[in-house]
Amino acid sequence: MSDVHVSIYDPRNTGEPEPVAQRQPEPAGANAHQGTSKGEEIRWRPIPSAPGYFVASDGCIGSMKPYRRNAPVPQAPRKLLAKLDKDGYRTHVLYISGKRASIRACRVVCEVFNGAPKPGQVVRHLDGSKTNDSPENLVWGTPKENSADMETHGTRLKGSAINTSRLTAEQVQFIRCSDRGHSDLAREFGVTPTAIWFIRAGRVWKHV
Repeated sequence: MSDVHVSIYDPRNTGEPEPVAQRQPEPAGANAHQGTSKGEEIRWRPIPSAPGYFVASDGCIGSMKPYRRNAPVPQAPRKLLAKLDKDGYRTHVLYISGKRASIRACRVVCEVFNGAPKPGQVVRHLDGSKTNDSPENLVWGTPKENSADMETHGTRLKGSAINTSRLTAEQVQFIRCSDRGHSDLAREFGVTPTAIWFIRAGRVWKHV
């Protein structure tokens, strides 16, 4: 897909050419990500599944839709602010065919710039940063490859660092050393007997 310079977006144009805009400073947090080098021109490409929306070569999502009723059509894509989901990935809310849809920026960027994934593939962030959604940092891979990336970059949460964990490392050590039954320990720590079995079998909390 080539990058096209245009002066204004025409909603009647079904091909949705790609306008080019100069990069603007990004807020911190979900929108403070690595991307196009300083001074390099940003390339915009349309998102085929979301008419009126574009994705940029620095990983941003933009809209050519007026930001409010009766507002003029933008001359170039208006960058949308991202939010982090529960897993730390940048997400955007788009309105497609009148319906609200939440999308992860990394999947859209990777598909538009690097091609569609094969069945079962997920997005890999090569540098380990979940917020760096520049196309050159994204590739499609298997869940196993993505898991290996997390181990390599040290980004996998373990044990009590997971926000859904009910146990601490000290409690896990106690469970493994105790000669009490699974059900008894499950009642004490507020988990299921199956969870106790997994801990003792080394299926979970492997790092303790």
